[in-house]
Amino acid sequence: MSKFSYSQGIPDQENPVWEPQVAAPDLLSYLRYQHNGFSFVQNLLAQQILAFKTQDYNAMIAMMLQPMQTDTSIYDPFGQALGVLLPLFLLLAYIPPVYNMTFKIVREKETRAKETMRIMGMTDLPYWMSWFIFFTCINTILTTLSWGILLIKVVNYSQPMYLWIFFWLYG
Repeated sequence: MSKFSYSQGIPDQENPVWEPQVAAPDLLSYLRYQHNGFSFVQNLLAQQILAFKTQDYNAMIAMMLQPMQTDTSIYDPFGQALGVLLPLFLLLAYIPPVYNMTFKIVREKETRAKETMRIMGMTDLPYWMSWFIFFTCINTILTTLSWGILLIKVVNYSQPMYLWIFFWLYG
């Protein structure tokens, strides 16, 4: 008989006991794993491998579920509130420039300033490029201000340049 080792999901008895006071695991995923049938199939496979390798078809493996130990979770109400309110604040920060630009474009249409410039020989490309550059400058200033405010002890564990690029692309 050859030596074998099989350890798919079978917990080691030398591991320290899980203590629920240390961390709070995701119990919903744990219960789904326990009741969806995957653990039954896994145990059935382990029993078949054991019976085949030992040639003892009465050999059984008692399945035992042991939650994985995790680090101590930290309850951070500010982080949860920031996760909910930051998208709202970003949306509110970028609405006024868009509103202002739309208002200015409509006002130019009312005063026929674009048509006057077209009569003087200006094409559509420089006209729309000027609006694009104007809005890009406003977006860059607004992005830098929002980014600078969030860098002051709010977002400590993110790359600052990625955050700035995310805000700029959002605007």
